[in-house]
Formats: sequence, structure tokens, C-alpha cells
Amino acid sequence: YRHEGLLRTHSKVYQIDIQMRDSMKNFSKIDGNYLKFMISNKHNDVSIQEYISKKTRKLLAMAHLSELKAHVNRLNEKHFNQKINKISYAYTKSRWGVCKSKLLEIELSTRLLLAPLPILEYVIVHEIAHLIEPNHSSRFWNIVRSVDSEYKDKINWLKKNGHELIL
Repeated sequence: YRHEGLLRTHSKVYQIDIQMRDSMKNFSKIDGNYLKFMISNKHNDVSIQEYISKKTRKLLAMAHLSELKAHVNRLNEKHFNQKINKISYAYTKSRWGVCKSKLLEIELSTRLLLAPLPILEYVIVHEIAHLIEPNHSSRFWNIVRSVDSEYKDKINWLKKNGHELIL
């Protein structure tokens, strides 16, 4: 992360504003299209980057949660009509999403904020389909295919480009 750098989500572009200050405390917030960081100058470059990364994940997850819920609810109502108790973001490195079928919860990786919208929508469809079929059987993939006939292209996109979705 660098001062005046840009961070693109699937729905918004943020400018990064990093200010160093004589204080013991760090502070961060989203202000319009700005990700603002006030960082104590007692930190080294590595700890500054770690702080910005961690706070960026949290800030974006909070700022985009209602948008995620709208996408999940729209796709669910259009294709599945399943009961969902909770929709959330979490930072994950090895998974794009998790369906907790017994709890009726869907959790998506904050890394998907950096993916194109069709990729996010594919992962949403994938996780909602797990509410019907909790495994990766042929029945599961038939459900996914019935909603998104191009799902294999999106899986390939994630395999090819997913390593670049770094927060």
C-alpha cells in the first residue's frame, strides 16, 4: 500500500491516504472514496503495511456488507429461495466462501471484493447451492450449472487470477 495509491473493488475505487504522525496510536477510516490511515511514526515499514492490510480488510468488509447482502438476497430469491440466517465477510486465504448449512450461514472471503462482479456472483451461487446440497456431488454441480452455465470459466478465472486478489 502506498500513499495516493488506488484500490479497486468490484463496485468502487478508493484512493489510499497514508499520513504519519507523532502519536502512539494508529487510526483508520473510510471517508467517501478515501481509505485514510493515520499511523504512528514509531512503526517500521513492515508493521505499517501489516496494519494497513488488516484495517483495509475490516473497513471494506464493513463498508460493503450491505452490498454483499443485496447480491446474496437477489440471487437467492431469483434462483433458490433458501432460508439464510447470516451473510458475512471474513478474511480467508485458502477458501473463497463457506456455507455453514446447519446454521444457514454464508461467509465470503474479503478477497472477493477485488474480483469482478461475475466472479463474486459465482461464489455466491456456489455457496447458496450448498444449502441444498452440502457436498460437491454431481447433483451439486447440476444446481450450480442451472444458475450459471459459465461457472467453469469463473472457476478457471479464480485459479488463474485469485493469487492477485490480495488485501
